[in-house]
Amino acid sequence: AWHVFAEGFLEDRDPEMRDEAARTLEQLAEPKAQKALRKQFTQEDDEKVRGRLLRAMVASAPGDKTVVKDVEKVLAKDKSTPMRVQATMAAASLEDRANAQRLLKLGLADGAGHVRTAAAYGVAARRDADLKAALAEAKQKERDLEVSQWMSTAIEVLDGGDLRKFEP
Repeated sequence: AWHVFAEGFLEDRDPEMRDEAARTLEQLAEPKAQKALRKQFTQEDDEKVRGRLLRAMVASAPGDKTVVKDVEKVLAKDKSTPMRVQATMAAASLEDRANAQRLLKLGLADGAGHVRTAAAYGVAARRDADLKAALAEAKQKERDLEVSQWMSTAIEVLDGGDLRKFEP
């Protein structure tokens, strides 16, 4: 029942309120909130809120094909690095393993270091050993030292390490 309360703030004038509503709905992961989330996602003009709405849509419907297409569209075509970061984080929560793997690989190949770091985190969070080779390959090509270190951390997590190393 709490999702109805949070949905009421999705159309608030204040973007911070909309962002908090989306965060709440992401945590609640209520499938019934999908309609309201999708409606606001298509209308939202604030980048920060739009990214959080995308993540909330995945949390509410991790297997929905339309949501997968939304994530892919943002990850492949959006010019905004923060939006692609959010899409990569959303991809890590997708139910369909093949789609999650495909989109995380797309994130590992992104031109922005923050997106590649988010993809490394996503691989680690899923603990998907099948992505270890793609992660190792991306790490070999990586020129940004900080991103490379995060990729190493993700490989450590895949080898049984602690995901809390990503907390910073």
